[in-house]
Amino acid sequence: MAKLTTCTAEMRDRGTVLYRLHDLEDIVPHRRSALLADSIFRCDENLFGTWMPEKCRFEGHFDSEPVLPAHYLMESGAILGLCAATFFFGKEDKQLKVLASKMSIEAKKTVAPGKEVFFSFEDFGEPRHIRSMIIFTGKVTAWVDGVLVAIIEVTGSVTFS
Repeated sequence: MAKLTTCTAEMRDRGTVLYRLHDLEDIVPHRRSALLADSIFRCDENLFGTWMPEKCRFEGHFDSEPVLPAHYLMESGAILGLCAATFFFGKEDKQLKVLASKMSIEAKKTVAPGKEVFFSFEDFGEPRHIRSMIIFTGKVTAWVDGVLVAIIEVTGSVTFS
């Protein structure tokens, strides 16, 4: 496997924010409660995303030692990956319409409450264009405190308006 790009709070702090939550809401047609994303930023010529899971995401999942269910990581990584795709495809001024997506996750570690999750967009290959639709695949890695917690594979077909 190729070397993965670690993402940390220090990188976020010295990077340039490209999208904040309100911008992401304009790009992806999710309601805020389902968005699972906070920002996308650029640092050292790479794109990264962040998400701070709300306390309610942990409730009822191992009450004595709460952890974030992996499907939240997968969905958050996919949403941020789709938003980052607007930059990869030169469509950053457009609204994204997701026609279909397929995701898989390889969970490596658990995420505890109060931890911010950082996402690195690793492997977005050349997209295929079919009429007004773009089909792409990519790899998104999730990091907490500089430690890899998940690898998310995303395949999506999108249009832009």
